[in-house]
Amino acid sequence: MSPAAIPATVRIGTVSDMAPLVEKTLRDVAALGGGAPELTAEALEAARARFAEELDQTFAAGAAEVEQSMQRTLPKGVKLLPLEASREGLVVTSVTTFEVDDLRVLPILQMAFEPGQPRRRPFEAFTVTVEDGAVTIEGMPPPMALEGPEDELRAQALRLALEVEVPVLESNATSSRRAGDRTHLEWRFDGAQLRARSAADRGWVQARLQR
Repeated sequence: MSPAAIPATVRIGTVSDMAPLVEKTLRDVAALGGGAPELTAEALEAARARFAEELDQTFAAGAAEVEQSMQRTLPKGVKLLPLEASREGLVVTSVTTFEVDDLRVLPILQMAFEPGQPRRRPFEAFTVTVEDGAVTIEGMPPPMALEGPEDELRAQALRLALEVEVPVLESNATSSRRAGDRTHLEWRFDGAQLRARSAADRGWVQARLQR
């Protein structure tokens, strides 16, 4: 680790409300079968319960394999912490956490979620600039394929978080807090914001840290 390195903990997570998908799937199946698209409350609740159980089983069965694939493809100086997933009803929150020896590795951080699949770079649109006395981080959240009406997209979210021990000189984080000797910055973007972003947008994530 070089003397100028700034170690950090970086998190990227999503919040997804799967309820609209379950209802749409039920209506589509009913329509294909010639049935009425109207759904009873009982049928919808039963479908939600089945889907929630499937979500839990899918994560339990696949988390270890995904972690192993990601670990094998990470660059030097990056450690992957255990993947996190939680569910409240059909609102699913997933978090991927990295510990990096130096923030400058972020733009080149890449990993494969499945063996044999192309590697992805979640922080590809980031730049980390080292200046006298400061390190500047600027970037954009990764693109996401989002569909649906705006009110449903508001229930979806992408969260980016950064924890560092060095002082934070300034940032445009959605929230910021100090805990012990670490500062926690978090940026939150809902689905409507992410869908409306243009290719020319820059600097949704910005922070300047003391070197």
